[in-house]
Amino acid sequence: MNGLHWRLKLSIWILAGSILAASGCQQFRLPAIDPSGQRIFLPAPASTRLVHPSDSQCRGLGNIIPKPAWQSPPTPPPCAEAPPESPPGTKIPVAPKETIRPRALTDGIPGKILVTPTRMFATVGSEVVLIAGLCGEDGYFVTRQPIEWMLSQDSVGQIVDVSDRNGIWPSSKKVTGDYTVTRTAYHSKVLTRGTPSVTDDIVQQKGQAWISLTSASEGTSYVTVVASKGASWPQRRHTSTIYWINAQWALPNPTTVAANRPHALTTTITRTGTDAAVVGWIVRYEITGGTSATFAPGGSNVIEVRTDENGQAIAQRQPAGNQPGTTQVRIQIIRPADAHGDAPKTQVGEGFTSVTWSAPGLALRAAGPSTGAVDSTLVYRVEVSNPGDLLTHGVVLSDVLPPGWKFVSSNPAAQIFGDRPQWQLGDLAPQTTRAIEVNVRPQAGGNIRYRFHVKSADGLQAEAYVDTQVSRPALTLNVTGPQTA
Repeated sequence: MNGLHWRLKLSIWILAGSILAASGCQQFRLPAIDPSGQRIFLPAPASTRLVHPSDSQCRGLGNIIPKPAWQSPPTPPPCAEAPPESPPGTKIPVAPKETIRPRALTDGIPGKILVTPTRMFATVGSEVVLIAGLCGEDGYFVTRQPIEWMLSQDSVGQIVDVSDRNGIWPSSKKVTGDYTVTRTAYHSKVLTRGTPSVTDDIVQQKGQAWISLTSASEGTSYVTVVASKGASWPQRRHTSTIYWINAQWALPNPTTVAANRPHALTTTITRTGTDAAVVGWIVRYEITGGTSATFAPGGSNVIEVRTDENGQAIAQRQPAGNQPGTTQVRIQIIRPADAHGDAPKTQVGEGFTSVTWSAPGLALRAAGPSTGAVDSTLVYRVEVSNPGDLLTHGVVLSDVLPPGWKFVSSNPAAQIFGDRPQWQLGDLAPQTTRAIEVNVRPQAGGNIRYRFHVKSADGLQAEAYVDTQVSRPALTLNVTGPQTA
């Protein structure tokens, strides 16, 4: 109805203009149009008076009747005479150029955008969180600032979730899988991944915003983050790079092997889902502690091995001796540099394993007095033990008496072979100890070292000793007389 009303108005005015143009400066009265729109014309005596534009009283129609598109241009002024030529060598004054002054940073918020992480590796199918904030000149993040996140066209993956997009008044909006807009938070918040563990939680500080990304294929994601309110263009944008890898690895389990044999450590790397072998990746083995051992063939504590056509990296480890114990090994998974991209050589995983060397053991410990006197009885205690995890066969203990010393007795009793006592202890079970007490009498003074030696039929042996300061008495009594009377 309103459209028809205005079309009738326009038709009436066109008709009136035509009549005026044909009749000169005559005046006409036409029915007045109802401005309320309830009817076309107002009832009499309401009317509308029209006049010709040439009449001095008709100047109100100047806005209706069109004016000519072109008017005669004004007469140009006469040309100025050319200045006389200057003689050669005369310097012609030149107007100074206007100096361009630096613009004051008044149309934005000074600061620098900070994004974490800037570069990282992630497993295909996992979800990565990026956090960004506009850091002001005072060192604090600025709240309620728009942050734009853009995933480049040559990237893999897509944006999954953004900060604070749910609620009554959401401050963030996920536009597409490649572009989203967030606002920095007004308060801090803890982001939980929904797992019972708190180690994977992320803290969003006041003045920060976040997004999460994932990728179903191997490749690289380039995320450009822009704080549009930042005043300095070079500092208001940042690009984070995420390298998605499709790999899983199985590290060697802790094991127990014979101490006199080498042992192979095997790490297997395969593709997630298909279990296809990953060829050419680097596995770094490093001995970090425990029983001494080395890697063959170089005898080093560190070795790097590339995965073969089966995805396996095998390192041969050999013990440095025939002693029992445990060796700890750290294992690092290293992705080599991408020959067709910008992904650098980077460690993507780490783990630990251990090897317990199984063998019989033989140890000896001796204790006794640190001081003594000539012709006094000194008591020494000797302990023979097997710290290994296998039986030690044919254990024999013997001592080496210092010159001028005399063996008195022992518990258990010893067997005397010439001037050397021996104790036949037989087989010694793992983690067991046998103790022997030895009574001796020194007949010479001085700083004496009493030695003990133990060996077994397995070829194991050990030694121990005790240092004793033997002194003579300061007062002596000698009595002489006839043998008979």
